Amino acid sequence: DDVESRGLGDVYKRQVFDEATCMQLYQKGMSDIKIGKHFGLSKNPIAAWRARNNLPSNSRSPQARMAFLNGR
Repeated sequence: DDVESRGLGDVYKRQVFDEATCMQLYQKGMSDIKIGKHFGLSKNPIAAWRARNNLPSNSRSPQARMAFLNGR
């Protein structure tokens, strides 16, 4: 029963998680924690999303992050 409940919760969270909005928030320099709070999630799904998209953490300096993004 717990496994089934978690599975349904994960499906719901994936539906709520809008990747385009996530990217906009990321590009504004928001941390994983703040982006997660925007969606009502922990930082973990946001960190996993960044990893899937080969994006660095926003804990880097804004200059280092922009240099990385511009060099892609």
